[in-house]
Amino acid sequence: MTTTLQCSKNEMMNIAEHQFGVEGRCCSESVLLAACAALGVKNNDLIPSIALGFGGGMGLQGHVCGAFSAAILGIGIATGQTIDNYAERQGETFQTVAAFLKKCAEKWKFIDCKSICGLDLTTPEGLDRLVNGGVKDRVCAPLVKEAAGILHEELLRIKSVKR
Repeated sequence: MTTTLQCSKNEMMNIAEHQFGVEGRCCSESVLLAACAALGVKNNDLIPSIALGFGGGMGLQGHVCGAFSAAILGIGIATGQTIDNYAERQGETFQTVAAFLKKCAEKWKFIDCKSICGLDLTTPEGLDRLVNGGVKDRVCAPLVKEAAGILHEELLRIKSVKR
């Protein structure tokens, strides 16, 4: 099976940016919605809700960035739609996830929310600085948009996904 991406890299980045900045969704929901738009997956009761808990690095715990976690969900959706053989799907998924995370680590030096944003989101002070201190706009918003762009590039590397 093959699938064709339904939007360009810029369109995907703009969807993530709009969902995060205008619609007020969290980082993970925004990237998952962009991925689903590119993959032709319709929003439903589960999408974007399945990504919500990844926000703030797994429920505001500062672990793996929620935008990155949602991108990994998107990669799984892409390979799940296009590769029937489980061993092949698993290999392609792991390879694509590794490439995506490597690019993110190269760009942001870290893949964990706490290190990227420099805040402890488990504290009231950290949450306040995220929202009212400009970190969400200065750090997270561009990251969400750029992570969607990196995801688009990696989706195109999956053998069964076409432009």
